Amino acid sequence: MPGWQRVAVSVFEFIAGRLQTIEGALMLAIGAVLLINAWQSGPARWRERAALRSLTGRGVATVERVWWRLDFDPRPLGEDGTNWEDLTTPELCARIRLEGPQGGPMQAVYCRRWQKLSRASLLTSDAELAPGVPVRWAGSSGKPAIDLRFSPRAFRWLSQRPPSFWFLRSRSLDDRAHRLARSELDVLWVAIDDPLSLLAHEWSLVPNRPFPVAFDPARPPRVLPEGVLQEAMRPDIATTVFPVGLSIGGLAFWIVGWYLILESRWKGLPAIVAVASALAVPWWGDLVPRYLGSVWEPAGGFVDFFARELVQRPPAAIVRDPGYDGEPADVRRPWTFETSFYAAQLSGLRVERPEGVRDAASMRADLAGAIRAQSEETTKEIEELLRGAE
Repeated sequence: MPGWQRVAVSVFEFIAGRLQTIEGALMLAIGAVLLINAWQSGPARWRERAALRSLTGRGVATVERVWWRLDFDPRPLGEDGTNWEDLTTPELCARIRLEGPQGGPMQAVYCRRWQKLSRASLLTSDAELAPGVPVRWAGSSGKPAIDLRFSPRAFRWLSQRPPSFWFLRSRSLDDRAHRLARSELDVLWVAIDDPLSLLAHEWSLVPNRPFPVAFDPARPPRVLPEGVLQEAMRPDIATTVFPVGLSIGGLAFWIVGWYLILESRWKGLPAIVAVASALAVPWWGDLVPRYLGSVWEPAGGFVDFFARELVQRPPAAIVRDPGYDGEPADVRRPWTFETSFYAAQLSGLRVERPEGVRDAASMRADLAGAIRAQSEETTKEIEELLRGAE
């Protein structure tokens, strides 16, 4: 064979090999999505349910304190990554008080953990103690206060990273974030900084309203809201038929992908690698989607869409020790009227609850009208303050 033909064959084989590797990687990506959701919708949910079957007692409870904990590992983001929300597992924790089965009050703590921080409103008006049970963000002064806690690594990254405004892509805030934010932590503050809407939301809820809970009669401090327990134990097609179908499809793509990538004279090697790595889904299944999403946003978004819309996986229910009060090393940065970017404008305003039973929307409108009447000069800051309420 002439030399030029040998060179052409070598180039062709090189290009074909690279294309085969790319095709194999795509097969692995599809297989990973299917296997991850098969694990999350099947065995992971079954394991969570088994741990909750002992909660057979029933009672009512009231809330003493609620807080958010935000944590993520920033290492996958590298130097330029900004999609930290895909890495974050926001955890809403509540300390509750109920009458103990043996008489006398009893305290308990539970948490709900979401798969990622999908929107800023999850931290404010969309926060729920249980399905249909909204959180009252009430401070000691009667004004809203959101107890935000950050792991040291998350707080360090957010406070040191220049703002990328990722949280504002779907929000109309003009140039406010660019004017105020000096870090990613400031961007988060801008996204939740809506004092009048939070105040109206707080006023629209019944104070100290009891809600039904389930507890373990043998260990009474093991308590969850009844709605959270029902959500976790809900039988549906996503936990029966889906895991089987997803496993079969995912394993097929997974094996083909490894065969395309691991061309080997020993033909059994790709099958061994494929089966061994598929069985390890419990270890890498929760990490890979968040890492992919931090590098390439559509990848994490697709996995999240699959889990949310098809599998419909609810937030994980976690029963804590009654003495749990958050992680000792966490950094607390509560949002209040005093820490708001609007603190200067709010300090000179009178805000009073409208008379009668009103919904949050009408209260926001009344608040905006009252503040306009008090403002002799309409400034840019006042306009921004009122925009969320109106």
